[in-house]
Amino acid sequence: MSDTLRLVADVGGTNVRIALARGARLDSSTCVSEPCARFPSLDAAIASFLDSFADAPTLDAVCIAVAGPVDGECVRMTNRDWEISGPRLRQSLGVRRALVINDFVAVSMAVPGLQQHEWVPIGADVAVVPGAPIAVLGPGTGLGVSALVPYGNAWIPVATEGGHASISPGDDYERELIGVLLRQVQPVPLERVLSGPGLAVLYAAMSELEGRAGAEADAATIVASALADSTGFCHRVLDRFCSMLGSAAGNLALTYGAHGGVYLGGGILPRMPGFLADSAFRVRFEAQGGQEFDYLAAIPTRLITAEHSALAGALAYLLLH
Repeated sequence: MSDTLRLVADVGGTNVRIALARGARLDSSTCVSEPCARFPSLDAAIASFLDSFADAPTLDAVCIAVAGPVDGECVRMTNRDWEISGPRLRQSLGVRRALVINDFVAVSMAVPGLQQHEWVPIGADVAVVPGAPIAVLGPGTGLGVSALVPYGNAWIPVATEGGHASISPGDDYERELIGVLLRQVQPVPLERVLSGPGLAVLYAAMSELEGRAGAEADAATIVASALADSTGFCHRVLDRFCSMLGSAAGNLALTYGAHGGVYLGGGILPRMPGFLADSAFRVRFEAQGGQEFDYLAAIPTRLITAEHSALAGALAYLLLH
């Protein structure tokens, strides 16, 4: 492989995805996804990826999208004991540029390039306002939150740690539920509930509240059971999860004036588009601000179904910087 290529990676708390890009095009045939636990560091994961080619790729630049706050050119991951350094990657890979960005900055950068078949509407698919701010959030190992704000003909991504903002109740049941969670951590951050691990926490808290103390289940089990049985406890847990996520998305839309749409990503929601659409997500989204407040009814909510959105966004970011 003699062509000069770019490398992009999406590093989550659970999996690392790596691919090559030729020019402005992501080569999805090169994309691999591996458990982070297989490697002691991102450097080792990238070395393993490059070793898989018969001819070592000659890289021009790399962009790494990472779950966690980025401090300059370095990041220490929130959900994994990895430290990722742009200067170290430049040296080890022999590239001119090695950019490190927040993973949801990457997802947000992918949104303007999404084709219509790469997202599905959640609720009525009202039209976006061209050039208006866009908000992005998604539950996975944590809760990723980002936004895009327009600047002339370009977009500026806003990196946030919005997953650590405090959760608030949407009804009396959630007030009692959060009371259970407050005995564990104060205040209760959004991702304590609205994430993969959070789904298990929500299951346990609802079990305690309803006299099922000691009941436990992991996220994969909860989602599978909820999709298989519309009358079971797991179905109610997942529906509550979607409801609370709708409130969080509505708050984000209000914060950014996101008339360009609120886009949903992460590792959980693409597995359950029908469930999400049938849940109270959109009702709770529009309910933020009060019953007489119809501002949010004009803002679309869309689930990203594109397979490699964070990698595509990392490439988009690299091409602009």
